[in-house]
Amino acid sequence: MGLSGFMETWLTRDTMFGVPIDDVFSFRTAKIVRVQDRTLGFIDLAMKALITAFVVFVLFISKTSYLVYEPVTGMVSVDLLGTLRGVNSTKLSYCHGETPCRFVDRHVLVRSDLNQDQLFVSTYMSEHEQTRECDADADVCNRKSPFSTTKLEEFYPVGVEDMQVIVTHEGGAPIFFSKTRSESFRAQSKKAEGTIVSYRDDGTGRVRLNTLSEVDPKRGLRMTVAELVSYAGLDLDKPVSGHSANEKGEGSTLRKTGAQIICRVRYMNDYQWINPATPKYQFECVPSQQQALITSSNYEVVGFGDARMLVRRTGLRVQFVIEGEFGRFSLVKFLTTLAIAALLVNFGSWVLVQIATRFVPVAERYEAAKYEYTENVYNLRQSLSTFNDQVIEGTSTVEERLDGLLGSLPKQKYGTSPAAALLPAAGGYGAVERGGQDLDHVG
Repeated sequence: MGLSGFMETWLTRDTMFGVPIDDVFSFRTAKIVRVQDRTLGFIDLAMKALITAFVVFVLFISKTSYLVYEPVTGMVSVDLLGTLRGVNSTKLSYCHGETPCRFVDRHVLVRSDLNQDQLFVSTYMSEHEQTRECDADADVCNRKSPFSTTKLEEFYPVGVEDMQVIVTHEGGAPIFFSKTRSESFRAQSKKAEGTIVSYRDDGTGRVRLNTLSEVDPKRGLRMTVAELVSYAGLDLDKPVSGHSANEKGEGSTLRKTGAQIICRVRYMNDYQWINPATPKYQFECVPSQQQALITSSNYEVVGFGDARMLVRRTGLRVQFVIEGEFGRFSLVKFLTTLAIAALLVNFGSWVLVQIATRFVPVAERYEAAKYEYTENVYNLRQSLSTFNDQVIEGTSTVEERLDGLLGSLPKQKYGTSPAAALLPAAGGYGAVERGGQDLDHVG
């Protein structure tokens, strides 16, 4: 069977594979039916109220689904400042134990080989005076190190907890700012308002993000070492949970074992209903999940030759990170959210229709009122074609046909045509049209 045979058999003007094309490409249109049922009506109103509340309070207010976001990029630098004026070591509790205290300045406390976004503050130090045990030009050295310690001094630096940590930061959304040049998309520590937050128990047994203090933009982000440690939920004179030194019995308090802390400067400009707003930031410090001496200690060698000083510093290692997102209004995102809302409403209505037409006691009645089908256009065309193909008789009237049969009768007898005189007596046109036998009877 060729292409022409295939077309004639399976694809015609009004059928496709034997199915009327009007059934294949039928069109559905919405029909509004008012169902007077208080139960279904209450469910419908409650469902629409819940969807509206979800869209307004969750999508728009909580999730700000009318904004598009760009990650914040920026820089942060940190420095340690302080003075030892007025510090009395005899009044410090940690100076009355077995380990003595010693006055050192900030140049000894910090490490200068770190990046600007890192800070290392020594809280415990040990000095190892060492001499050479293996000659520098020896052929073999059967020791772990060619040096051996001849004298060891351990001490706590005095006044570390009162040293000032100065944090300078700046961040922004580069693409948003380059397009608008709006200050809503960049901020810095000397202009933006900030809060110091911590995820902890708020005093009522609930663990959530709590605001510890407000940051004055004029003063900037600064705090003491003791305050920084407390923001992370730690204490210099208490053990650090999960520290490797405590597990091995090598230390007890944070002051001796050190700790790793991550501090985040988190920018935002979507903290209110009308967004974007003036940028703000949150400062949050958390302990690192992995605490070990290898990361909270540092060794430095002073001197060369046959004698040297090996200095070990243990303390706080703090990493500062810039993060956050800046948002701006997007018409596409706004319309997408509205489309989601409309979809939810339609879906809820569809579910309610299925319940009404399938599961309620009068479901059949609701289904009959909801769904209605028109005549198949294909069948209508077929009927019209059959009607046009039939042989249709002339369109002469009944009166004309009667005149043809009674034409021999004189008109003077009736005063008009014979058919006009007979039709009223026979009951008019309707009586004559009730059957073809009436004409034969008259004839």
